[in-house]
Amino acid sequence: MESIDTEVSMYLQSLPIFQDLDPATLDKVFELYRQVRAKELDWDQRKIKTTVQSCLLLSCLYHNFPYTFSGLLDDKSQVHAFMLSLKEILKDLPYDIHLHDPGKKLIKSYAISLMNYKKIEELFDKFDLQGQFDHIKQVFQTAWLFFIICRKEKYQSTEDFCQCGCLIIAVLTMLMGNLPEGMTHSVKFPPIIFLAECFRTVPGHVKEYSDKVYELCRELQDLGIVLNDFKTSLGVTRIEGFNNRLCSLYGEKISLQELDERHITSVVGSSDLLLTPVVRRTVPVSGIKGRVLNWNENQSLNMTTRLKDIEKPKTTNFVAQTPITAAMECSLWLKNIFEEYSESSISKICGEHWTEINLKAQELQQDLYTKLNINRAFFSPTKSEEVLRLYYIAFESLMNIEKKKGVPISGIITNEKFHRALYACSCETVLYTMNAESIPFEDILEIFKIPAFDFWKNINSFIQFDIRMPLQIKKYFKDIEEKILTSDGWAENSPISTALSRLSSEAFAGELSHASFGQFFKRVLTYCANKITEISASFGLDSSIQEEIWAAVKYFLSEKTENLINRHIDQMIICTIHGVCRNHRMNEINFSSLMNNYRNLYHETRELFERIKLNNEGSYGNIIEFYNKVYIELMKDYLVKKINLGPPRISGLNPMSPLKASVSTFQVPQSPFMTPRTKRLWAFGENGTLGLQGINSMIQTTARKINFDMPVKRPRTDGDNQ
Repeated sequence: MESIDTEVSMYLQSLPIFQDLDPATLDKVFELYRQVRAKELDWDQRKIKTTVQSCLLLSCLYHNFPYTFSGLLDDKSQVHAFMLSLKEILKDLPYDIHLHDPGKKLIKSYAISLMNYKKIEELFDKFDLQGQFDHIKQVFQTAWLFFIICRKEKYQSTEDFCQCGCLIIAVLTMLMGNLPEGMTHSVKFPPIIFLAECFRTVPGHVKEYSDKVYELCRELQDLGIVLNDFKTSLGVTRIEGFNNRLCSLYGEKISLQELDERHITSVVGSSDLLLTPVVRRTVPVSGIKGRVLNWNENQSLNMTTRLKDIEKPKTTNFVAQTPITAAMECSLWLKNIFEEYSESSISKICGEHWTEINLKAQELQQDLYTKLNINRAFFSPTKSEEVLRLYYIAFESLMNIEKKKGVPISGIITNEKFHRALYACSCETVLYTMNAESIPFEDILEIFKIPAFDFWKNINSFIQFDIRMPLQIKKYFKDIEEKILTSDGWAENSPISTALSRLSSEAFAGELSHASFGQFFKRVLTYCANKITEISASFGLDSSIQEEIWAAVKYFLSEKTENLINRHIDQMIICTIHGVCRNHRMNEINFSSLMNNYRNLYHETRELFERIKLNNEGSYGNIIEFYNKVYIELMKDYLVKKINLGPPRISGLNPMSPLKASVSTFQVPQSPFMTPRTKRLWAFGENGTLGLQGINSMIQTTARKINFDMPVKRPRTDGDNQ
């Protein structure tokens, strides 16, 4: 312990902030460092240093102690190593809202700043400037400084990827149009056209941002920072002083505890980005046909299919877009379809119901704007109007699609659940293009008072309303579907939970035989089959062991279904793999190795396995406690073969299909690029206003048999009274 404290003291004393630290903040540094250091003994001096700095930052955040980055870092070139260290430490520490939330917020800010810097660097290089090398480097520094000042002053340090992309275009266009004497670029087209093409947008999309950039230029002239004109300030004899004045101006604008983006220029050759790679990669994609996701399940999934008969879906390669480019494409798509908006055509299709629908939509718009702006002032009236327009456009398109099929639409028009779900889908689309990470999906469900299951039933319809919908949005909705299948759909008081609680009631006989439940259960089975196959493959498990795991998972799903309420399906899958392997004395496959392989495969957060409901008295525990106290009590008779298996209680969750027969094209296309809003979907245990409520009592041992061995029709957007 004494040697550990000596390590901390030695590095703390070398930092500028050390003399100002109060005792409470200092004690917290030692406490955090001891927790992290105890998990690993062999550290080099660099790791000790960055860990001390990270613990100091977390301590300052915890006690709200004022700090600056200059006070935390004695070497500004180590900012990237410092941020990577901070990210790893947060993974190792037990979850604490006062540590993890502000820490993750800072990491996200840095990651977005670094992403912007790398994007400017990438585009700047494409212009292939001709001139003195040192002068070109200074012009690049001007581009970065001008961008961060404009982003700070005009857009309140926006983290909206689309706004960042438009601002990058505007800044570089202005810069390339004012290159100093003796410097030229090699692009043959006007810079604005060239840059817009790089971002898959159009010049008109950037006009507002160009106006802001030139407005800032005029303000800098008034302050005496720009001398004469911008082009003159970039001259070889003046640019160094110009950049120094820009640096000083930025320093005046930032507050304590705010990321100093001037340090980003010290990050050289950093490929370990915290948010997203900057190099475009070709990645395999399953379940996509052209520009449309393949949402159909493997139709061979039935009671007699064997695992060995199922093949993995064929994959195709595509070049993944960076988050900024994807956001720009999505924003342009929205802009284009908004130009087609016509209230008269929408009112015509609604007929006599138009007044009622319009009034309800206005109420939903007001609810959304009001509730999102409680402590979240960034959701502007403009964005609220975009959600409303997208809802109307999607509604009109879907009604026309149904009419072409010959389906009566009166039931859909009057179905309030459908309208709420469609509005929620529209809202999620706009929030995705905004990169609005701080608004959880669960909060959107709460605002629109719609269960996750009802949202899920409308996903497939929504992503098909416009064939031009960008692939990134469709992939995002597939992420949402996976979240609903694994956790949100199993929430307490959800339609599934309610139906399960009525299994033994004669009055509700056959309730779970509804087609939408059958389709949901098939998706759950496919998800589980894929997860089992992937995790098993990471350990090299043979097919017979995989089949045992698959059979045990199906047994849990159909016979112990209530135990999924307010839990996550992956928790059950991991426990089942452990239980089956333990039965075969495969001791090397323990919870430690399972967690490591799981995180390597899916980059999951620790919270998923650290805070699991143990009972209905509000007790929580980690995955090992859950296994020992809950799972094994439910499954021990099955695992040691002490019970005779009869017909499954819910056959839709326990078909005779082998594992391989259940692996289908459900797989979510994997991309190296994940936006913060996408990552936010997987922050299990950190939900917004919904949280985890109580869990149902442990299950009935006997219940009515539900027959799902029937053709399952895809849920439609009609009023099915479900």
